[in-house]
Amino acid sequence: MYCPAGDQAEAGNRAASHRVRSYSSFSNSLDCNVLAIDYRGYGDSTGSPSEQGVLEDARAAFDYVTSFTGIENAEEKVILVGQSLGTGVVSGLGGLLAREGITPRALVLIAPFSSVTELLTSFRFFKFIPMLGPLSSIPCLQTYFRSFLQHPFSSRAALQDVAAPVLLLHAVNDDTIPHTHSSVLFGSLMAPYVTGGDDVEGFEERQYEGWGTVRSFQRGEKGQVIWWEGIHGGHNDLGWAEGTLDLIARVAGLE
Repeated sequence: MYCPAGDQAEAGNRAASHRVRSYSSFSNSLDCNVLAIDYRGYGDSTGSPSEQGVLEDARAAFDYVTSFTGIENAEEKVILVGQSLGTGVVSGLGGLLAREGITPRALVLIAPFSSVTELLTSFRFFKFIPMLGPLSSIPCLQTYFRSFLQHPFSSRAALQDVAAPVLLLHAVNDDTIPHTHSSVLFGSLMAPYVTGGDDVEGFEERQYEGWGTVRSFQRGEKGQVIWWEGIHGGHNDLGWAEGTLDLIARVAGLE
């Protein structure tokens, strides 16, 4: 199940060319079916978006998929995939399902953000003008401004409840959402598993020249957390970037 970014431009709906290419890659390489949705107020979906509303839309899509198949324990076969702002929806849905004792096969977060409040601090207009840059020398004003956000979408908080394996895909040349957001998410997921000697079960870090770095660790019965910090891929080309489909297969146990 694929949740795209949510913006009114063409790039934000499920029919954008780079998203269609991602669906095709998932289907062909992973031998899976793809359901992509537009939240209320986006694409050809009616209504007005809100954090609660888009989570309800994602949950409705999940329930449709699991009931439509007629397969026992169908939720265990569903991979939740979010890209850009859609990663906040997938993280929120994953946390909601976990609190109900439902565990999907895996969560895949492509170019994710840690929270909307932190994204506003790091987001740059025209790739170089910080959105809250003028307030950077007055931290208290940044905090005051962020306090008025109606829809914080904290992926960092939601992922703490997720009981499924998690894959983070982010390129260092992403000019829309800085790759440091994935670093924050990976660190927050790993923090509860750090022992007194700073050791984490199954932690690995491997560098691949010209491709990027893959870090992973084990969260007990919840499964692996994998973070690919890629060299190339930008913001929109990760769904079919070299090697990323192999990582999706790995985290979802499809190898």
